[in-house]
Order: sequence, then structure tokens, then C-alpha cells
Amino acid sequence: MNPNDVYLRDPIAERILAHADQCPEAMDLLGTLRDGWDRADAAGKRPRVAVKGLTGSSRAWLAAWLHARLERPVLYVVPHGEGYESARDDLEYYRGGGHVLPFPEPDTLPYDPMSPHPNLSAERLDTLARLATGADGIVLTTVRGVLQRIPAPDRIARAHLVLRVGAEAPPEHLLEKLVFMGYERFPEVEAVGHFARRGGILDIYPTGQADPLRIEFDGDTIASLRRFDAGTQRSLEQLGEARVLPRYEIVVEPAEAADIAQRLRDAGDEKAQGGANLFHEGMERFAGLYDRALVSLLDHLPEDVIVLLDDPDGLQARVEDLGEGIARAFAAAREEYPLISPPEQLYLSAADWESRVLSRRGADWMGTVAAAGGRDRHARTLFIECRPVEVLQRSIDKLKDHLAELNANDLEPFILCDNQGQRDRLFEMIGDAGGTLGVGLLSSGFTLPSAALAVLTDHEIFSRYRRRRRRLRRTGGLSMAELSTLKPGDFVVHEDHGVGVYKGMKRLTLGGQETDCLE
Repeated sequence: MNPNDVYLRDPIAERILAHADQCPEAMDLLGTLRDGWDRADAAGKRPRVAVKGLTGSSRAWLAAWLHARLERPVLYVVPHGEGYESARDDLEYYRGGGHVLPFPEPDTLPYDPMSPHPNLSAERLDTLARLATGADGIVLTTVRGVLQRIPAPDRIARAHLVLRVGAEAPPEHLLEKLVFMGYERFPEVEAVGHFARRGGILDIYPTGQADPLRIEFDGDTIASLRRFDAGTQRSLEQLGEARVLPRYEIVVEPAEAADIAQRLRDAGDEKAQGGANLFHEGMERFAGLYDRALVSLLDHLPEDVIVLLDDPDGLQARVEDLGEGIARAFAAAREEYPLISPPEQLYLSAADWESRVLSRRGADWMGTVAAAGGRDRHARTLFIECRPVEVLQRSIDKLKDHLAELNANDLEPFILCDNQGQRDRLFEMIGDAGGTLGVGLLSSGFTLPSAALAVLTDHEIFSRYRRRRRRLRRTGGLSMAELSTLKPGDFVVHEDHGVGVYKGMKRLTLGGQETDCLE
């Protein structure tokens, strides 16, 4: 998130969120989380509320409302992959992008020889930097986002670079800082992670940004700061302030460099020979050698943070699967690097998930099928009657009848369209049929009678593909984490060669660089 970003309020989203004030079950949940627990009811049980019945985007809707009413940070843990992306779209609509702190899991596998994509690392580092400055938001993450160890808050606070017009910033000091942030010097900046200096001009291509920065100095003073096009060199926007995040999610301070280089050489990391290349692809698997005091995301949050879990049984299964995958990857990596960082230096354990996450005050959005013994784990259980959107089969007449039925039952209907053009066309078809039309990207709608609310989406009404929010992401195919979901024998479609059968992954060494190849 750029410090200059401005987010506009959406009155329709605020109206939808305010309907939770009419829901007795939501108010009961709010009171429990805010005011404490009946010790007699909670004796011997987790200080958590099991919430059943939620469907569609009502899960993010209730999470967003709780954050707005509690006025304290909320940690919202959701399934990885599509579940994370859908939850993020929903949260950013209901609560607004400025209140959502995304913390995605890396798009690489544990002990992967490749580093996560710079834009994804930038999102994670931006959230950590905002938390270090006291940001009050709803932190959205996954199981791996919680379990993977990261630098401590004080190290994160020292790692990023803030540039302001008129500030004293000797260029030589900035160059040294950039080197220890993982940036590389080139004659011209062409890609993320590059910087270049020509006289009194310093160009930086920060991670997480679509365009590079150009800084002009008057002596040691920043005289101007602007974004520019790397291809044409034309200025795009004058800035008063900008923030540069580290290239990698590992913090190296100058006084530590020699000791870190020696530890890496002892561990057999050939890329660190001579200590000249501390930053390289795959360095995350040696993170324990760079930083002996790694912490977790929980250590970046206050003690009174409310923890919300979406489908806790599914998340528990992910904890176990991830633990097994980490163990297998460590065993394979250890054959080549005997002193590589062990799992306990890089990840929390399943026992830590139990003691540090499940013991926190919060609520669990229960799945459709609960695990055996689930009732005995929670201090309280609430049921909220919530229904998915009615199937309308692309019929405008059925839509009008459905809106009339909702109004007759004192439910206020809202219809959200992907863009303004679709909203205008839908208005031409239904006119003033008793529903409020707006623009917003939601995964799905829902009907919640106790809140007098019905949310519909145009992509569900007309059974079409849901438009996704555009974000900076890796291009050129699937990530290793996504490829790992394929199983040998699955049919795949290659961009150049067409339909084929997936046989697995094979690690090859090409030009001295380890590469995972499809077979």
C-alpha cells in the first residue's frame, strides 16, 4: 500500500454492513468477544465461539462488521488458494481496501530453490510495516501465513526506506542501504529490485510498485521525487513521499553481514562464497542462518487481537498436510545442504497452532461438516440462519419476482454488479423493482433474514464467470505452490503443445541453477 493511496467510502457497502446491527446473533457474538466470557460456561474450553450457518460472502461480511465494531485488530485465517482470493475480494468491498491488511502465503513450496515473487513479498512486507506503525486493520492470511516464521517487528521497522522531498539523505548512505535491502545496481533500472545512479540522480525500482522512482538531489537533499516509465523514461507523477520495501523477506543489517556470510559458507550455500552474494534466489530456506530470532505473524499483533478462523477443521487438516510437506522437503534439501535451516527455525509446529492460535479469543465460522467432538471444544455455539442466493436461471422475470418476495418479507435486497456498465444495463432491464443496485466485486451473495438483508450478485443471477480484482502478480504460468496441487495422471493444457498428461516434477540443474521442470 502506497502511503499516498486514498480510498473512497462506498455508501452501499456501509449500508450492507450496518444490517448486522439488526441481527440478534451478530450482536450476541459481538458482546461475547468484547465483554468477556461466562467462566462457568467456558470452563475447560477454548475461549471461542462456534458460528454455524454462514454461507457465501456472509463470512467476510460478518468478519468486516466485527472489525468495524470492535475497533481493534482482527486476524482472519482462511483456506489458501481460491479461498484466500475470494475472502480478500469480499473483505475489500465490505470493509474498504484501506482497512484490509493482506498477508498472502508464499507462492513457492517449503525449501524451494526459488524465492517468492517480489510483488507477493512486497504485499507481506507492506502489511508488516503497517503493523509496526500501529495500523488497526483486519489481517487476512492463511495457515502457512501464520506458521511461517518472519523477522521481528523491530527489524522490519528498520528495514524499509522512506523518502521525502526536502529531507537530508546522502546518496552514498542510500546506496549502502539499498544493497542491504537486497537491491542490485545496474546502468539502468529495467526490473523490480534494480537501482541506478547517474550523477545527482538515483533511480530505484521498488518491489510491489508498477513503476520505478527517480530521485534528484541537491547536494545531500532530495530536491524532487517522481514515478517514471522505465521504457520511455517519461515522468508519470510527482511525489512528496515514497516508501521502498526490501527486495526479500529477510533483513540483513551491515554489522551482521560478515557473520551471516560465514554461516552460509559453513552450510554449503555456494551462492554466498566470498560473502559477496548474500541475497539470491532461494535464500529463504537458509533464513535461520540469517536471523536467529525469527518470529511469527502473531508476534506482530497485539495480545488482544481477535482471531477468526474460516472452517477450523479444514484449517487443521491444512496444518497437518503442511507439516508433512515441510518434513519431506527438508529431508530432500538436507541431502545437498546438511546444515540448511531445520523446520523448527522456519515454521511453527502443529502444537504451536494449538497453543498460540486456537487458545486465543475469537470465533470459528464452522464448515458444513463438523469433525467429531467439535461441540466440546467451544465455549459457546451460535446458529445464524443464512441461505445462498436463489437460482434465477438468467431470467429477468424471476429476478423481479424474487425482489418482490424479499421486500414482502421485509428484507432489503442489494444487487452488486462487476462494473458501472453492467449496473446501468441491469437498471434498464428491471427499473425500480425494489432493489438497490451498486458496483462491487463479491464472490457470492446470501440471504440473512435476521439481519433483514439479501445480497445478490449479477454474475450469479446470469450464471457467468465472476470478474476478479486485478492485482500485481507473477506472470507466465502457475507458481510452484499451485503446480503442487496437480497429481500424476491429471490432464493439463500446455500453452504451446496442447493437451497432455502430467507425470510429475523433476529437478534439473541447468547452467549451474537448480530448476524444477514439468514432465
